[in-house]
Amino acid sequence: MGYQKGGGAEADLVELVEESLLEDEQVRSQWIEVSREEGVIYLRGRAPNARAREAATRAAARVPGVHAVVNELEIHP
Repeated sequence: MGYQKGGGAEADLVELVEESLLEDEQVRSQWIEVSREEGVIYLRGRAPNARAREAATRAAARVPGVHAVVNELEIHP
């Protein structure tokens, strides 16, 4: 989509994390809200199981510029 990895804009980092979630087959990202505060990514919403919840954490963490991930996803099968 033309985003530059490692960009400083908060919105760009959130969009990169959203892209990473969409690319992961284990994550149902339409149920995940992504927000950012000072390089920390917050994941809120729901996941169908623990495996998908952990996959969301890994997908967000691998984005350059993400310093930490706080996963607040609730499991709802």
